[in-house]
Amino acid sequence: MERIEKLFPRFDASGHEMIKKAYDIAEEALKEHTRSNGHPFIEHPIAVAKIADEEIGLSAECIAAVFLHEATRFHPETDIKGFGQDV
Repeated sequence: MERIEKLFPRFDASGHEMIKKAYDIAEEALKEHTRSNGHPFIEHPIAVAKIADEEIGLSAECIAAVFLHEATRFHPETDIKGFGQDV
């Protein structure tokens, strides 16, 4: 959770929890994927989420959606049904 709090400091505990849950799903789904530079693919949704947060000012739900989008783009079978309802 500490990493999420550092990456997205403007959100409260519930926002951090939602983003962390989505990040964990994406990290697992993308663990075998790398970028063209050889770095872990998870770097891409982190960068996009930072832009959505810092430059656009989107909500925690939208930041979480960045991570879920990337997870399901590569792995449509990823189970995200009911995501956020228990946060």
